[in-house]
Parts: sequence; structure tokens; C-alpha cells
Amino acid sequence: MLDKNKVEPTTICEVGCGAGEILRVLHDHMPIATFVGFEVSPQALKMCSSRATDRLQFEMRDVYADPPTERFALALVLDVLEHVEDVYGFVRSIRRVGQKAVFHIPLDLSVQSVLRPRRLLVAREEVGHIHYFTTETALALLNDCGYTITDWTYTRTSLETELKSHKARLAKFGRAPLYRLSPSLAARTLGGFSLIALAE
Repeated sequence: MLDKNKVEPTTICEVGCGAGEILRVLHDHMPIATFVGFEVSPQALKMCSSRATDRLQFEMRDVYADPPTERFALALVLDVLEHVEDVYGFVRSIRRVGQKAVFHIPLDLSVQSVLRPRRLLVAREEVGHIHYFTTETALALLNDCGYTITDWTYTRTSLETELKSHKARLAKFGRAPLYRLSPSLAARTLGGFSLIALAE
């Protein structure tokens, strides 16, 4: 998406960087950029430390409560919004952190998840999702917080990762042809997709 839109940031941060693997991969592919990962979990920060270099640093920081003094060319916010209690305040705070931002947002709400509500409860109990989005509500959130969407598309987690359960593998057979026909219809009805958006 960055290449497609000719975005070539030299300073990049990731808010909620987890174990730091995404920044490490970008670090290896973008030799002139510098990177900072922000994390609120001491356990995750400890996992990051082995990935630090002279161009890749990690900090314990809640950017919502304590924004960094530097404004980065690009802020990455990947699989974070669904966990944050004050999601509107948090998204607005990212505007102070990055001139542009990439958001990756799981689309937990679909026809299938509404008909099988246990799936939403599992997302809540096992991975801490407290907000559930559709394509439309995710994009509306970014717009409501003052962002202009430059580009967006779907990521196909349910089609590209190895699925362990028989039900998940069976559902994949339905998702793949429907996605080829209409990505939006597949996301809206069967679920299993996320939205990635470039915004400023």
C-alpha cells in the first residue's frame, strides 16, 4: 500500500508493537528509515528488546496518555483499536503521533458472526476485542476522527493462514470464491477479513 501510494516515510512508529516483528521486517526492507515501537505491556517490551538496532528502538509508552514529542512521518496502528476502551479519543491521539497513519482493523461483525454470537464472545474473552467493526463502521470511525482515507483494502487472514479446525477449513471453501466475486460481500456475510487503511 505504501509503494502503491508512493509513500516513502523516513521515520516510522508502531503504536502497540507487540513483539516487534512487523517493525523488524520493515527495518530490513527500508534501509534509510528509522523506527520506534511503542508498547504498554512489559512482557511484550521484553520480547522486543532482542530486535533493537541503531535504527530500531522500543519504548514503554502509552501514546494516548503520554504522546511522544516527535511527530513521525508514518504511524502504524495494527490490530489495536478493537482493544482500546476510548477508541475515539485514541484514534484522535494518533493524529499527534504521525503525519500519516496505517490502520489495520479486524472486521469481526458479519452476518455469520451475528448468527453465531459465540464467535464474538470468543474474540472478547480470548483476545480482548471490545469493539466490533464492519468495513463501513471502521472507515466511518477514521473519518469521524478527522482522517482523510487515501487508500484501503482487505487483508485475507482467513484465506492466507493455516486453519486448524475442520469448521474453519470448510468455511474457507465458501469464502475464497465469494471473495473473488465480491470482497465486500465476503467480508459482510462470511467474515474472516480485516481492513487496512492509509489515512492522513
